[in-house]
Amino acid sequence: MNSRTKSVILYIITISLFFSGFAFSIETNPDKALKALKEGGKIVLIRHAFAPGIEGNIDKKGNEYNQKDCSTQRNLLQEGKEQSARMGEFFSTNDIKIEKVLSSPVCRCWETAKYAGWKFKIDKGLTGNKKKFKKKIIRLSSKHKGVNNLILVTHGTLMRTIFPSYKIDQGGMIVADKDLNFIGSIEIPYEFTY
Repeated sequence: MNSRTKSVILYIITISLFFSGFAFSIETNPDKALKALKEGGKIVLIRHAFAPGIEGNIDKKGNEYNQKDCSTQRNLLQEGKEQSARMGEFFSTNDIKIEKVLSSPVCRCWETAKYAGWKFKIDKGLTGNKKKFKKKIIRLSSKHKGVNNLILVTHGTLMRTIFPSYKIDQGGMIVADKDLNFIGSIEIPYEFTY
């Protein structure tokens, strides 16, 4: 191998390592996130619980999809329902106070809130267009004056419009301050039962 080829390979490796580290460079800081949640007044974006797009559990396409009909959508599996219940237990056990819970109208989101045992309201702004979603989250966070936490149950792709450097798993949460500065994240794992 000549020196030019070695230089090109070294360059490619260096660039690849730089960008792979850059893409997901935020530390998760779960301890810091938990402390912030206990303090209250935070914005908590939660990705819906476990609802994988597998055979028999996928969103219908086009006119067959109906946001008001769960049978046309990807839904929580039993593991997702149990994961949601553990999420609710996590908040209760840690004495984390909730001001309000808002959920996307998509079934897997509001079911996450339901199985967590939370009272919630549907907010159409927590689904759909990424630009509108980002504006909605900025507006909600700037208006949040409560001493307790504002919970927003939504979708991973939309969460990345606010926090592009962080990939959140199903049932995970990102904790931010009212200015949407990332504090940390917490994963509530799902457990396979088969």
